[in-house]
Amino acid sequence: MDSSAIYDVVDNPNHRAFKINFAAYDYFGVQFNYEKDLCGFSIVLNDQFSVSLEDEMRSYMGTHDWEAYLKEIMAEIELRIPDKFLKAKGWL
Repeated sequence: MDSSAIYDVVDNPNHRAFKINFAAYDYFGVQFNYEKDLCGFSIVLNDQFSVSLEDEMRSYMGTHDWEAYLKEIMAEIELRIPDKFLKAKGWL
């Protein structure tokens, strides 16, 4: 992970939200979204569009095994990067 940024922060008693963008494997941008206890990861295509790395949003508070969840996300990211690139960088 590199080049991270936190933005679109909302911190009101009845509405909390934020986004974190970062570069994954020096290959593409990834965004973590949180809003009202729902969260998810997506690949950023441009300023207006992204592609979800999950079938559905997930409950932040309901996620008990964050290590397993983040490993699943990492595997989804790696599936979308050519093996040749990952090998050249020493990540595969």
